[in-house]
This record gives sequence, C-alpha cells and structure tokens, in this order.
Amino acid sequence: MKGNFFYVQLAKSNIKRNERNFIPFWLSCMIVVAFFFNMLNLKQIVEHSEDVYGNTTVASFLGFGGVIVGILAAIFVFYANSFLMKNRKKELGLYGILGLEKRHVALMLLIENLFIAGSSIISGLLLGMAFGKLLFLAMAKLIQYAVNMPFTIYTGPIWWTIAVFAVLFLLVLVFNLITMHLTEPVELLKSKNHGEKQPRFLRLTAMAGFFCIGAGYYIAITTTNPLKAILMFFFAVLLVIVGTHYLFTAGSVVFLKMLKKNQKFYYRPTNFISTSSLIYRMRKNATGLANICVLSCMVIVTVSTTATVYGSMEKALDKRFPRDYQMEWTLREEKDRLKIYQSLLGKYADQAGVTITDEYSTRSLGFMTMPINDVLVRDANEFNTMDAMGLDGFLWVNVYPAQDFSVIFEEEIDISLAKDEVIVSENPVVNNRQILNIAGKEYRIKKIVPMKEIKGLEEANVLDDLLQIVVFVADIEEVFELQKQDQENPHASTPEESLYFNIKGNKENIATFDRLVMATRNNENEDERLRLDSKEWNRAEYYGFTGGLYFIGIFLGSLFLLLTVLIIYFKQMSEGEEDRERFQILMKVGLSHAEAKKVIHKQLVMMFFLPLVTAIIHVTVARFIIERLLLVGFGGNYGLLTPYLALTIVIFAVIYFTVYLWTSKTYYQIVNSGNGTH
Repeated sequence: MKGNFFYVQLAKSNIKRNERNFIPFWLSCMIVVAFFFNMLNLKQIVEHSEDVYGNTTVASFLGFGGVIVGILAAIFVFYANSFLMKNRKKELGLYGILGLEKRHVALMLLIENLFIAGSSIISGLLLGMAFGKLLFLAMAKLIQYAVNMPFTIYTGPIWWTIAVFAVLFLLVLVFNLITMHLTEPVELLKSKNHGEKQPRFLRLTAMAGFFCIGAGYYIAITTTNPLKAILMFFFAVLLVIVGTHYLFTAGSVVFLKMLKKNQKFYYRPTNFISTSSLIYRMRKNATGLANICVLSCMVIVTVSTTATVYGSMEKALDKRFPRDYQMEWTLREEKDRLKIYQSLLGKYADQAGVTITDEYSTRSLGFMTMPINDVLVRDANEFNTMDAMGLDGFLWVNVYPAQDFSVIFEEEIDISLAKDEVIVSENPVVNNRQILNIAGKEYRIKKIVPMKEIKGLEEANVLDDLLQIVVFVADIEEVFELQKQDQENPHASTPEESLYFNIKGNKENIATFDRLVMATRNNENEDERLRLDSKEWNRAEYYGFTGGLYFIGIFLGSLFLLLTVLIIYFKQMSEGEEDRERFQILMKVGLSHAEAKKVIHKQLVMMFFLPLVTAIIHVTVARFIIERLLLVGFGGNYGLLTPYLALTIVIFAVIYFTVYLWTSKTYYQIVNSGNGTH
C-alpha cells in the first residue's frame, strides 16, 4: 500500500514539475471534451423537438459533426501526447538509470494518465454544460427556430463522451507503455541529443511535391463541370495535402540549401546560424508546419463556404420564388385549370380577408437535350449522363408560347409569330444562325434576345454552367405539338402551367389563408386541390438546412482553429526546449544577446508564416472548384464566395498573428531561461 502511495506521490510531483507541458495538454483535452459533448447534446435536443420544422435534417448534421469532432479529438490527443512524451524522455530515462524498473515507471504513467484523463473528462463535461446553453442559443438564432425549444442536458451524450475519451486515453497509455518498453533508459536520456537525418532523395521528393500541388491546382482550376467537381474535389484535396507534406519536408530543405550556396546571404552570423539550424531539423519541423497549413486551410474553407451558403439563402429563395406564392400543374388541352384554381384561390382570399396581387402565369415545356448536328434531340435519356460525368454538351430548353413573352419580360409587348418562327435567347447553339431544328422540325429564328433581359424566370437559370436556351413559339398549340412528337418516350416531359402571386393583408389573415389552402391538399377532387408552395413556408426549411450547416461550419472551424493554435503552441514549446541548449553554447562561444535574438526572430518568422502563406495560396486556388461544388449542392450563383473567403482569410490571419505573438513570447522565455538574456 505504501509502495503504491509512493508512485501516486511521484506522479503528482511529476505533473507539478512539468506543469508547463501538462497544463496545456490538460486544458486542450478538456476543451475537446466540451466540444464533443455539446455536439452530441445539441443533436439530442433537436431530435427530441418534433414540433420543430426540419429537426431531422439539423440533427443529422449535428450527428455528422459529432463524428468529425471525435476523429479530430483522437488525432489531436495523440499529437499533443507525442509532444508531451518527447519532452519527458530524458526524465523517464533518468528514472531507469536510478533503479526504477519499467513496470514501476509504467505504474507511474498509469497514475498520471488516470489523473489527466479523469480530471479533463470531468472538467470538460462541466465546461460543456456551462457553455452549452450559449451554443444552443447561437444555433437557434442561426436556424431561426420560432418555437420554444427548451435547453436540456441529456445523460446519453454524457455517457458517450466518457466512453469515447476513456477509450482514447487508454489507447494513449498503451502507446506510451509500448514506446517506453521498446526503448532502453540510456536511449531515452540521449534522445534529445540525436541528430536528425536529412530526408533522402530531396530533389526527387521536392519535385513530387510540386507535381502533386500543381496537379491539384490544375484540377481545381480546369474542372468547370459542376458534377465532375464532386468527385474531383476530394482527389484534388488529397493531391494538395500530399504535395504540401512533400514540399515542406524536401522542398524547404532544397530551398535552404540554395540559400546556403548564396555566399552574400549565408556568410552573415544570423543567417548562418538560422539557416544551418533549420536545415538540421527541417524534417521534424516540416511535419508540424504541413499539419498547421492543412488545418489552416480547413478553418478558412469550412467557415467561408458555410457562411456563403447561409448568406446567399435569401437570394436563393428569391430565385426560386419570383412571387411569395406559386403553384404548378400539368397543362392539359381539354381543361383550363388556371381559371378553376384562380377562382378557388379568390374564394379563399375573400374568406381570409386578404388580397391577391402581382399575379401572373406561364405555360412551358422544359426538357434536357443534347444538340447533334445542330438538331435539338428531344430525348436526353438516349445518352448516358453518368458516363458523361456531368453536363458537358447538354442543353436545357424551355419552350413558351408567344403570348407569354410580355409576361416573362414584364413589359407590355405584343408579338406575333408564324408557325415556323421562333424567338430564342442568346446561346452558343443559336448565335449567328437563322434556323433552329427541334427533333427534325425546322424553325426560322426571327429574333435573338439576351438571356440577362429575361426577368422573373427561375427556369432560365437552373444551373449557371448548364447551357440553356429559351424558345418562344407561335402559340400553345405549337407547344403541345412539340410534346406530341415524343409521346412514345416514357421519359418525355409534359407541358406545365405555373401561377405566381403575392398576398396583401395582416399576419393573422395571411395565416388564415394559408390554413384554408393547406386543407385542400388531400382533396380527392383535383379541381379543388391546391398544391400551393410559399416562399415563407420554404424559408423555415432553408434556415433549418443552411443555418444548421453554418452552425456546424462555425463549430468545426473553431475546433480546427483551436487545434491549429494548440499544435503551434506545443511545437514552439518543444522547439524552445531543444534550442535552449544550442543557443547557450553559441552564446558561450561569442554570439551576443542581440544576435541571438535576431536569429530566434528570423527562425520564428520563416517557420511561422510559411504555413499561413501556403494555406492562403491553397484556398485561393481551391475557390474555383468550391464554387462548382456549391453550385451543385445548393444551386444558384455563388459568386459571393470570394468576399466571404477574403473576410475569413483576414480574420484568420489576425488570429494567427496574435497566436504568433503569444507563442513566440513563450519560445523566447524558454530559450533565454538560464542564459541571462532578457
């Protein structure tokens, strides 16, 4: 019993003596635990709020976020532990020299691990509970929940958090014990004095790094097909990550050796020492720098893209809903449903005490096609779109009767067309042509109008990178004629009629109108069934989707940022411990305090800002393919990515510089301790 108490006391004194290493490790584990718990608890809250519109979608986002946080937590805890154990190798080796057996050292490590694990998990849970309400309110604000959704702390997330991190700390302990068991005490004592071998095949590895990054950049810039971008994005990211590690590992050494050959630069005291020192330990530095660069990219991309989606939501709604309400149905020659539905809507508007305004309707036939020999083939299903990997060569066609021309252009224009005449929108397929051939029938192009002049027409801009054309034919009979040409095709599209309008009235009356209309949805009589869609109804769904996505983006972005800061901090501390002895020796042989400070400053600046500059270059190039992904995932024109990306980069750079000032101060204190410098 007394023996065990001795090891408890030894573990406590070790933690206290190494508090500069243990406290950051403990704090970082506590914060990661709090992140993980809150993600799971918020998921439970949303899942149990069945009266919240879109709760399953938001809960699935939060569940996915929880998995990501768990994976990142595992990576980070192992990463931070490696720095912690690296700085303790000499201490652990000394215990072996003094007579402690490996099983005794293992018992001491077990006690230390139990203390750190238990205290960080409990503290993390308490921290998560304390700030959980704040995160909950932030999420509710972004998603704009209008219902009273209470904040609750569920026991399930608590037990899951304890279980996941208990297993994680157990794996860390096993890893440390295996490492200690395979290493002799003398080797542990001398571990800090071991020189670092330079990477082999430097030039070849550097060239491979440039090639990987260049290939990733090429994919990002040249992949204009939105559907191809989905698959190519992950391949491009993998190439850039691999290339970044190669470039930092080998390319940096090649660059430093080039500086070494430059006599004017190299043969100066500060440049000589800083360059030689960086070459000496660049491979070890490179891994940390590459990880910082990749994490920086993750922060910038995650926050900027989700902010873009959230900030562009209203534009997406306006594009989908030119009016507050809209309704679509299949157009039939035998019955005028427009008058039937208008009459029914007018009746409900009178009952609710509201007024229908800004009403208009359109009739159209839309179909996907692929021009072959200048003929617009009606059936796009003749082609394997999956093999084509996207939209290349395809064309979206919208055919309207001439009577709808003034409605679409929102101008009182009376146009007349012969049966063989058409007006078309500007498009590479029809530019500089006089004849348009649709499924073998030729039409003379009477006029070409710019696409940008077409207002209030959602279908005219379905996908920005899909070639589109709007065709006006003589009358509705000609629209039906085009449809009849393809009657045997089971995939053939049919003409549709759309009604758009706004409502004027107070909130209570509009809500009454909505209830009256919604009550008809299940009516068996089609003439009395109103399948109305509303901008306001969809706004709740949009906010639930994009708000949940934005919350996850901010949450994960904050975690990425935290991991970046902590990795930088551990890196600075580890390198400070290594550099202290070297600078003490250099100062004993004549290096002045001022020169030592210049060398330290030059090293820090070179190594600290290299990942930031590289990350900014990466995300700037990635912008091209990210915009394509946003186009496919969320539709619409996401040209707003650039300002959000620029703002995120600026904010991140400011935070990064602040971290530099903080960690460099710690680095100076470690290096200068014991040598009399200030």
